[in-house]
Amino acid sequence: MNEHGKSKSKLSLQKALNIFLASLTFILLQYMLACWTLSFKSNVLSIFYLVINFIVINELWRHLSRTLNSKFLCFIILAVNVFIVAMILLIFGYFPVSTTLH
Repeated sequence: MNEHGKSKSKLSLQKALNIFLASLTFILLQYMLACWTLSFKSNVLSIFYLVINFIVINELWRHLSRTLNSKFLCFIILAVNVFIVAMILLIFGYFPVSTTLH
């Protein structure tokens, strides 16, 4: 393999690792936000968590758009991440957060 091939292969591996870590971070943040949103569903703070939720989704979209050339691929990765969060919530449930201060 020539020098250009090695460089391109290394760049692809870095890009894949970058997308994987961004997706993992997104999934963990979305799960925590879902737990908080479900715990505060009858509270005004649920609006605050909903706004943060949209900001986190937008940040992943921007990161994927900068990293990848295909908007379709960005959408697929985002949809898979949201699906994973939904499956985690369905399988493991959510951890309630106390709505009272002690």
